[in-house]
Amino acid sequence: TLHDVGSAVLHQHWNTTYGDMPKMTWTNNLWKLATATMFTLFFAGDVYAPGITVEVGQDGKRKSVPIQQFLQKNYLQFMDSVAAVLSDCTNVIGFGTMNEPSNGFVGVKNIDEIHAPILHGHTLSAFDSMRLASGESLEVSYYPFHFLQDSHHVLNPGGKSAYKSPEMDIWRRVGIYKIDEETNKRILLRPNHFAMKSSEHFTTTYMIPFYESIQRTITQRNPHLVTYAEPHIDPADPYPS
Repeated sequence: TLHDVGSAVLHQHWNTTYGDMPKMTWTNNLWKLATATMFTLFFAGDVYAPGITVEVGQDGKRKSVPIQQFLQKNYLQFMDSVAAVLSDCTNVIGFGTMNEPSNGFVGVKNIDEIHAPILHGHTLSAFDSMRLASGESLEVSYYPFHFLQDSHHVLNPGGKSAYKSPEMDIWRRVGIYKIDEETNKRILLRPNHFAMKSSEHFTTTYMIPFYESIQRTITQRNPHLVTYAEPHIDPADPYPS
């Protein structure tokens, strides 16, 4: 379903009527809904998706946990489990924090504009991705090669939703957009929802606390283990000066 609604590019589901799959089109996933949403929730869910929670625990002792806390806690538990097994291996000197993390939607000043650095494949704005995921069909530009547009395609012609139910549409729930009950049109309410303050930077605000959490986790197993802090990839600025 994620591929069908334009929320992700999945090789095994590529529509061959478009022609051969463009080379390196997987990079489009950084700014499509599935990947961008998960990175946003992982690093900054408390700020940009307040009230989005996960139910954890057994019957009778269940509680709601903020999505950012849930995701990072489980990631740290995974790192701790690996560190516990490898802590005494002399050929292991440290751990990378995460392979090619991204800021997701965080920092996008206007989600109604395309912020992809490379026009390739089906290139969408963040809001278009949300519209498609909610069950809308859209005609979008198609670039078989970098910056070379040759056609338009209708994505999600069947009107599928990426969510199990409308109530699970995260960005609609937090009030970024609404669906008009009479026209069924998606109406953007907060185009600047993900914009950061001029005094903020994604690295210092979100990545450094994450690096520090990884460091605390692995050094509890072995104080000599090194933490390799991999910087994030910002789709809007992939080649920072």
